[in-house]
Amino acid sequence: MQKSKIRGHDIEFNDTSNEWVYSDTKESTAKNYKDRPCGNCGNSYTKEGHDACLGTLIGLMNACCGHGNPKEAYVQFLDGYCIHGKDAFVIQNILKKYSNDNIDESKQPPNRIASFKKNLENILKTLS
Repeated sequence: MQKSKIRGHDIEFNDTSNEWVYSDTKESTAKNYKDRPCGNCGNSYTKEGHDACLGTLIGLMNACCGHGNPKEAYVQFLDGYCIHGKDAFVIQNILKKYSNDNIDESKQPPNRIASFKKNLENILKTLS
């Protein structure tokens, strides 16, 4: 039997129905993966469709927390450039500090975005 994971949940291929199912409930992954909470943190997607532990991260096109598997974590910048694995975790944690989901705008300096861009540039230089 083929086995894998999806969003932190064990899944297996059901030869009879010819589809991937959750190992614990035998439900089709195709039918309810968006409704099932993350197997790692227990949170559902945000209303925007983002991983709840990440929220909306500025400066990114896409991101994934890896759902308990660091090898599957990634960030994709607006220009399409991707970083995977533990380096993605580092970037995600930095971006969370600057995310509109986690910031009280009334307490932020006016140059917050410029500071963010400078920090991000330094991170990318370090990773290159």
